[in-house]
Amino acid sequence: MTVKSFYLVPLLTLIALALVLDSCEAPKYYENAKKDSPAVVRVSIDGEMGSGVIITREGYVLTSKHMIGDSQSATVMLGNGARYPASVAAADDARDLAILRLPENPEGYPFAALGNPAESDTLRLGSQVIVMGYPDDNKTDQVTLSAGKICGFPRVNSVSFLQSDVRINLGNSGGPMTNSEGEVIGIISSRYTDANKACAVFATAVSEAKPLLDSFTTVKQPVVLVPAENTTSVSSLPSTSVDYLAPDFSLPTADQRQVTLSSLRGKKVLLVFLSTTCDACLKTMQCLLPVYAAWPRDELEMVFVISGGQFDDVQKWIDLYRVECPVLLDSDGIVLNQYEVKQYPTLYFLTADGHIKIKQSGLIDDCSKQLDTLLRQY
Repeated sequence: MTVKSFYLVPLLTLIALALVLDSCEAPKYYENAKKDSPAVVRVSIDGEMGSGVIITREGYVLTSKHMIGDSQSATVMLGNGARYPASVAAADDARDLAILRLPENPEGYPFAALGNPAESDTLRLGSQVIVMGYPDDNKTDQVTLSAGKICGFPRVNSVSFLQSDVRINLGNSGGPMTNSEGEVIGIISSRYTDANKACAVFATAVSEAKPLLDSFTTVKQPVVLVPAENTTSVSSLPSTSVDYLAPDFSLPTADQRQVTLSSLRGKKVLLVFLSTTCDACLKTMQCLLPVYAAWPRDELEMVFVISGGQFDDVQKWIDLYRVECPVLLDSDGIVLNQYEVKQYPTLYFLTADGHIKIKQSGLIDDCSKQLDTLLRQY
């Protein structure tokens, strides 16, 4: 494989998309990718422009290092046209990755979920991918998308890349590559100097971003609800390090009623993402229901969110286990992605003003005393 140096070919000769789908009906992978478009940003530095993607609600932007150069600041434009100054929080020449920090925003920023190519069961040669960004010939400041397929998983100097036949142009450097589920799996890094080659584009695998994220500790991560035997009190958890407004959504119940999360303001909320087919979900649900029953409805609400499944099947599940709390269907997985749910079950605890304080993923089978303490604490 003859590739001119990844970084000597500053992928500013990269990326401009023009995705023209051959079918009138957009395929599912295209719709999944579009969900991330609010998090895709234009990055401007000293008159040069590239792309990036917001990866946390607090406003951390993942982009390419060669696009940033030695600058310590940049201007970031969101999809709604808003522009913000950004500082460089971390950078790595070897991986060609950089992280920018946007100003604090009490309501948070739109962000995209990260995937992991190394752990994906579906990413293989021929897998469909989409690249998003702001190519220089884009006069409307609109995010554009370009589709292609994976044709290699090269490693260069121990750094993992994804090789694709997607067509890109100048301006998409630092833009995200997503998989069929809409997860960001790579950041556009470089391409062959001969743009006519069939598999010319290279993206740094997002798994390479972990050392950068670990290099600073200001990124807020939801606190894990520790099993009772490992802590003497829920109040000992550093829950104050998590305090951001829960993304609002509106979903149907199994009997076709619409429930909006923000309508529950004034109550504490246990928001639980479940599957009707996993044992850990069943055990967790059986642990949570007595807690729910013990609290007045004007003080506590519990909401189960189920992704996929048919309304009739979910209603049978509700009837079988006598579930009395609202059960919502997230058929296309949009809310699942909003909340970055990677494992069933996942529980969020929301205060009465709608802010997330606690996140717990995995089996919860000894929760009564722990959750009762937590609910009284807030």
